Amino acid sequence: MNMTENNCCRTDTDYLADMTTEMQSLFRDGQQHFERGYYDKARLQFQLVIDKVMTSELDINGRSRIQSQVNLEMAAVYRQLHQYSEALDYCYQSEDIARQLNDGLRIAKCFDCRGKIKCMQGLYDDSLKDYIESQQLKLQIVGEYSIQMADTCYNIGDIYFQQDFYMEAYKNYEKSYYIRLEQLESDDLRLADSYCTMGDINTTREQFDDAVVLYNKALSIRVKQLGDNHLGIADIYHKIARVEERQGNYDQAMSLLEKSLAIELDIVGSSQYEVAQTYLKMSEIYLNQGKDDKSFYMVEKARIILLILLGPDSYDLADVYYRFAKVYVHKKDVDGALSMFEKALHLWWDKFAIQNLKVANSYQNVGNIYCFKMEYDNAKWLLQQSLSIKMKILGHDHLAVADLYQSIADLYYCQSQYDQALEVYQKALTIRLTLLQPNNLIIAQSYHDCGDAYSKLGQLSNALEMYKKGLHIRTQLLGDHIDVAKSSYSIGNIYLSLNQYTDAIRMFEKSIHLRLSLSEGDDCNQLADLYHLIGMVHYKQDDYDNALAMCNKALETRLHVSDVESLEIAESYHVLGSIFGDMQRYDESLNMYSKYIEMKLKLLGQDHTDEELVESYKTMGNIYLQQADYQQAMLMLTQAKEVATEIWYEDDMQLCLINEDLGNIMYQLQDYEEALSLYQSCFNIYHTKYGKRCGEMENICSRMKDCYYKLQRFREAAEMNIMISEIQGGSDSSSCDDNIKPA
Repeated sequence: MNMTENNCCRTDTDYLADMTTEMQSLFRDGQQHFERGYYDKARLQFQLVIDKVMTSELDINGRSRIQSQVNLEMAAVYRQLHQYSEALDYCYQSEDIARQLNDGLRIAKCFDCRGKIKCMQGLYDDSLKDYIESQQLKLQIVGEYSIQMADTCYNIGDIYFQQDFYMEAYKNYEKSYYIRLEQLESDDLRLADSYCTMGDINTTREQFDDAVVLYNKALSIRVKQLGDNHLGIADIYHKIARVEERQGNYDQAMSLLEKSLAIELDIVGSSQYEVAQTYLKMSEIYLNQGKDDKSFYMVEKARIILLILLGPDSYDLADVYYRFAKVYVHKKDVDGALSMFEKALHLWWDKFAIQNLKVANSYQNVGNIYCFKMEYDNAKWLLQQSLSIKMKILGHDHLAVADLYQSIADLYYCQSQYDQALEVYQKALTIRLTLLQPNNLIIAQSYHDCGDAYSKLGQLSNALEMYKKGLHIRTQLLGDHIDVAKSSYSIGNIYLSLNQYTDAIRMFEKSIHLRLSLSEGDDCNQLADLYHLIGMVHYKQDDYDNALAMCNKALETRLHVSDVESLEIAESYHVLGSIFGDMQRYDESLNMYSKYIEMKLKLLGQDHTDEELVESYKTMGNIYLQQADYQQAMLMLTQAKEVATEIWYEDDMQLCLINEDLGNIMYQLQDYEEALSLYQSCFNIYHTKYGKRCGEMENICSRMKDCYYKLQRFREAAEMNIMISEIQGGSDSSSCDDNIKPA
């Protein structure tokens, strides 16, 4: 609230005419102390006026007019001291007297006074009702374009501005501004207040140059009327600091806040509301500079002051919790942030029923936290609440709404609902393209998000187009930057999926080069991923030497990061096992596979099952089989079968293939009965699944025939020969199905 607007009836002098010379002197001293922020001194002076009035010989109407006015001044003093009950008591006393005097204009001013008190309490709906009552009375008494009506329009603008309804605020501020501009002297303090509020509107619209011009006009008036050392001057420093902060000029912003703080400490001392507000603004600057601990310290200083002044359930303390939460977000302390956001929301929503952008942002931040914690239903409800408030305040085409769409899309993405995620990412992109220049980093991020969704949906050409657009903007605006490295990484992955291996390697190598040149080499996990991917590209091209070199580099990098075992390290062992196997370096392959299986089961539990484990056991079994180590081969394939049984049904083809491999081992171990039993199970599955598509049937029949011969069961061996001949003869499906029967 602007400083000169705190005074209640600056231009009315009827009450001064009723005062004695001594009363006038005391009253003016009280006003001067009030204007300078010396509220306790002002209260003492106004109390002396009341005492003089009570013992004076003035007529009853004169005493009443003076007392009504001084009560309004006392209400303003207690309001600034944040003693709201006392402020309201004086306001009601003034109104009672005004009603006795049948003074409609003074009654309207009592409504104004009460509205300001409720506004400072965060009771915006009640405050607005009082201002409308005042407006209706003034309309009847002094007309729509009176200076008194301008004051009420100004106050209504404050209500809307505090709730982030900037269009409604602007309409009321503008009306007040033009009335004042026409009717007041050019150096009137109320005109300075209007310059400030119009500057505030320009700041919300990011019209920073226009805002600073208006603030400097206000500053000139206040310096002329009030001097350099005044709370009104400190207030303007706050506003210009906000402009500097919004433009990223944090050092200039902090310098202005320090000037403001020096004035406030000199006038009101270290434990007052104005000082606490400056600490909170400083905390925001420190947070933007990445100085989280300093930011936290400033918020804590403000909390102590406001808790003592206002108690634990004040509107302003909710703002403190909100600031704490933002610090915790920067510190990546999810639980701390969640606790603070919930405290802020409890006061804002449950106690004051306020719906403004801070409430909406809190809902959004808490929703993002719940998304991170994978509590998706809670996250969705909170984000929808935020969207409802922001749409009501800002409309659809606003950057804050686009940011919220991005959060909602992120939620869908985390739930693997990629169609919905893409739809909402596109909404965010459309708004941003409408409101921002095409070469903007926020738009680049939107392109990247859409690329991620397209990639997950398998729409690789669309994903590539989005990633390339994002990369183009980032390269133009940032040059060599980590975000360019990230875009290159994503594009490389798409090229890899499209089997465009040369382009994939080019983009991965670009990402590595940027990370290393930007001292981002500390992010060893990302570098390891890149080495791994380049290795996989070489592997897909049967370039085993380069594949081995890059995958070894990935493993070494991951081991360098930490000596703690991880699934990423396990995966490196798995890939190296595959490469060594294809290079026929079987002992090294077996060693890698063993490390992979051991680490994975240690991390996920001995009972863990997945297809990759089955394949690893099978591969090891087949290597042992090639090395004629039949016992180890049987052990590995038995392990593969045990894991596979937990994943697939008995007639699944994966189990069938394992049984066939086990049958081969049993045959080599001369356990022909067991081999025949395993082959028989394969026979049944192949026959059921393929019918006349008998390529697999021919092979399994041949193996069964060999077992029958070894067992000297020549009749069954002969039957197998007949089946093989029929299969090779390509008989029609009916003859195949009729003649080929499981033994």
